[in-house]
Parts: sequence; structure tokens; C-alpha cells
Amino acid sequence: MMVKNIALVTVCAGLVASCDSVVDVSNSVPRVTWVAVSAAVDGVADVTVWISDIEGDPVNLTLNWRSAGEPSEGETIAQGDGGHGTTGLTTHLEIGDPNGQPHLITWDVSGISGQVELRLVPSDASGAGAAVLSPAFDISVGIPEAQALVAAD
Repeated sequence: MMVKNIALVTVCAGLVASCDSVVDVSNSVPRVTWVAVSAAVDGVADVTVWISDIEGDPVNLTLNWRSAGEPSEGETIAQGDGGHGTTGLTTHLEIGDPNGQPHLITWDVSGISGQVELRLVPSDASGAGAAVLSPAFDISVGIPEAQALVAAD
């Protein structure tokens, strides 16, 4: 039995040694795939985002809000207490899942009312991923069911 194992290793090693092509693997940029937002309670809304990175690298997230239909990038959200924050978000636990890994961000929505949109841009050491935009939603209602995100303007 041991001789067969050694022979198999020798054959496999010979195949690998004969391969002279070079494989260059580039790091892919991360992406944000889904978002859900709770209705605001006491001036705070919970934002859940799903972030995917093929290599499982930590991801930073730029998260802005704007009035629905506004052409600007919007204002950076004011984070509330708790949640995962927006820097160094883990992605390695869901490497094989195309939806990515969920993260909770608390948003201080004091003084915000009406229809708004979220603009999200993920980045890692290889660069920034595509900017995506949430559907418009009323801040008092949120986005109770996770929604797929579309490319931002």
C-alpha cells in the first residue's frame, strides 16, 4: 500500500513539474450586494449590508445618504452606538456565498425625514468596488426586507 502512495505522489509531482504556464491571480475588489434598513426608533435605524469579497479580505465601507432622486453622492451617515461600524468589516466567513457576509451599522437619523436613498462604496487594499444605490425609502418605514442593490449614478 505504501508503494502505491509513493508512486502516485511521483506521478503527480511529475505532472506539476511539466507545467510551465504562469498563473497570475489578481485581487478582486469587494462588492455590496444587499441592504435592509429598520424603521427609525428613537432617532436610530439599523442598516444591515451584505458585503462580498472573493479573497475574504477586510472591507471598508463608505455609506452616504441623500434625499431620494438627488444627484449628489450625499452626506456620510452619522453612526449611532453599537453595530459593526464601517471599517475592517470581515468577509472571510462567507467566501463561498455570493450574497456576502451581513454587517450591522447603526445610523443616527435625528433630523432626517421623508424619502431617502443610501449610496454604498466598498473598498479593500486592492481598491474601491462599484458604488451601489438602495431603493428610495421613507426613513420612518425603512426597507424591512433585504433588497438587491443597483449600480449608482
